[in-house]
Amino acid sequence: MWTRTSYFARETMVSLRRNVLMTIAGIATVAVSLSLFGGILMLSKWVDHGTEKLKGGVTLEEVFTKLGKEGGMLGMSGVSPDMRDVERAAAEGNSRAKLALNAFVESVRSFIGSYLVALNGCDVLAFTGGIGENGIAIREAICRGMGWAGIELDLGKNQVRGKEERISKVESGVQIWIVPTNEELIVARQTVGVLTTN
Repeated sequence: MWTRTSYFARETMVSLRRNVLMTIAGIATVAVSLSLFGGILMLSKWVDHGTEKLKGGVTLEEVFTKLGKEGGMLGMSGVSPDMRDVERAAAEGNSRAKLALNAFVESVRSFIGSYLVALNGCDVLAFTGGIGENGIAIREAICRGMGWAGIELDLGKNQVRGKEERISKVESGVQIWIVPTNEELIVARQTVGVLTTN
């Protein structure tokens, strides 16, 4: 349920032709699958990989630890589950960190493409969560070459972190936004709702 009362919510959400909001978040995304290990490449969890890649002789607990806590950006980069650390290492020439960044970007682009096909386009592409709100280079890499879908990022407007801002070009067919999250507020409101329901 959308609870923001900002300009973005009032002016943009009401104008959505297909009632679609595609969100690229740091961890939780619209690309959540029915499997624990499906979806966009996560910070410390392997996704879209079967357990057959693990060698025999391991316990179920070890399987879940390897796939759920030692995979993703951490496992691929060998650096950290923190995207900022991975970006720094990539800038310093770490080839595994570069691979992890490229894999993350292509994972997100793949899901955007899937949704564009399933939904016959979109009206708004929103970047949120830690990576979406602060990842200037990542947002640029994700949007690169997507003009065919009406997604045209304004590189100048994209130079912002953690601020609600429209960052698409004026002529872009799809609005691109940064939308800061406030998960604590949502949890608090839902908790109050549960506690005050008869």
